[in-house]
Amino acid sequence: MERLRTISHTDGRRGAALLEIVLALTLFFLSAAVIVGSLDQALRGSRVLRWEAQAADLAMSKMAQLQSELYSPVSEPETDYEKENEFLAGWSCEVVVDKMEMINSLVPPIDRVTVIIRKTPNFTYQLSQLMLENLPDEAEEDEDDTGGGGGGW
Repeated sequence: MERLRTISHTDGRRGAALLEIVLALTLFFLSAAVIVGSLDQALRGSRVLRWEAQAADLAMSKMAQLQSELYSPVSEPETDYEKENEFLAGWSCEVVVDKMEMINSLVPPIDRVTVIIRKTPNFTYQLSQLMLENLPDEAEEDEDDTGGGGGGW
């Protein structure tokens, strides 16, 4: 009978050691899973930040292009950047022009120009700006007012 007690006492210590090892491995794998999940979330966040920076750059470039030309208020349909640059595959640009109602007729027409940049999965970036509309009649009048090459003095 004493022999049975000794065996059961030894088995209890072995069982406790096994339980400690299982608990330690469980804690290790849970902490590893939390770390891997955090890294995945950080990588996803950095991808979105990179997309936002790229979209802001594309939108500002398009807005600068519209400002550098003699601006005429025309909306442009969505176009893909892939045709211009293979590194921009999946990116597209759209220009939307909204004419604003002016209360005072002395104020030149103002348009709200919105540049919409899209990335194929489900990312959208918008940049809006108010622009004065260049009227062709005013541009011709300005040329006539100079007085024919005297520099205006």
